[in-house]
Amino acid sequence: MDGLLNSALQTIKENIFHNRVVAAAEGPGIDHKEYLHVWPRDSLMVALELKYFNRSLAKKIVETILDLPTENGLFYQRYELDGTPDAKAWCNGDGNRQLDQDALKLVAVAKFPRLKFDEDKLKQCYESLLKHIVDNKTVTDVWEQKKGHFFYTHATLIWGLKSAEKIFPESKKRHKKILKKLIKDLDSYYDENLKSFVKGLEERIIDLEVVLGLNILFELNLIKTKENIEKVLSTLQVIEDELSVNIRNFKIPIRYKDDFWNGESVGHNGNGRPWPMGAAMISQAYSYVSVVALSLGEYKLVKKSLKHAKRWLNYVKKLPNIEKFPEQIDFDGSLPQFGPKNLTWCASEIIKADRLYSRMIKIWENKKALLINN
Repeated sequence: MDGLLNSALQTIKENIFHNRVVAAAEGPGIDHKEYLHVWPRDSLMVALELKYFNRSLAKKIVETILDLPTENGLFYQRYELDGTPDAKAWCNGDGNRQLDQDALKLVAVAKFPRLKFDEDKLKQCYESLLKHIVDNKTVTDVWEQKKGHFFYTHATLIWGLKSAEKIFPESKKRHKKILKKLIKDLDSYYDENLKSFVKGLEERIIDLEVVLGLNILFELNLIKTKENIEKVLSTLQVIEDELSVNIRNFKIPIRYKDDFWNGESVGHNGNGRPWPMGAAMISQAYSYVSVVALSLGEYKLVKKSLKHAKRWLNYVKKLPNIEKFPEQIDFDGSLPQFGPKNLTWCASEIIKADRLYSRMIKIWENKKALLINN
């Protein structure tokens, strides 16, 4: 593992307090305290990646997240370091829930055998989550800004229900029709005019969170045909064309056009800054594409997708100040003065991008050797 990845792992470790992962060591704003909170989603995503490098620590993170107080089994938006819900969080009302984090709770329990947790509390989470899904209630998006039905959350809910079937085997019958509909409804998020998956059913825009959703669908093996991967490749190209900006000869995506959060304050439309971890997510998506392409015998697509995975990963690694793992960077490559730095989620996504690419390139090299010998 190279120096940047070692630094990323170290950043994650340094951002753990009493086995709880804070979003970042500093920022945003002058007081540098806003991101010293625990977001369940971020923490669980980090734990799911950390298990490949430090399984015991990842397991402890999951257990402390499972121990956080909930309302009717569902997480609050974020928590103080002592585990109490943050009173300023707004994503807690009915229809404002961020159900992705509750789905990820089920994913984590399914991924980590022999966890210590309150089974009754987890069952309550599952029942509440299922009710929200059946009632088709709106949620708050991953950026904590808008309410509606979103592609990323939709994908995560499928992941959560499939994981619940491993924890509660009796739930499989309950899920049969629900999952069939959820999976079928994924097509509703693909826009034929844009040639891309879009953020949501109500707001059909190009948004970086779409890549998060695609990567989850790859984990679920729901993208497995040539037609599927062609839609993914088209989406990634649209994101590159529409959302990516050039920074010192590197391409880095912004979250979406007219983003009003610049890493330090809310302002007028269009002042959002580029997100380094977004480039890492794009690299991951290309690595996932190569896995499916290889299974289909589409060797030209394997080669093409791995080339793009490497390109995007190199953009991240060569960025100035990337060792600070910033949430956002300025358009000249500099760091915003008060923007969040040493962002745990950013460090985790970079590690994941490198792991997926490194693993797939080895598989591809072995496959090429077999093809040559045969």
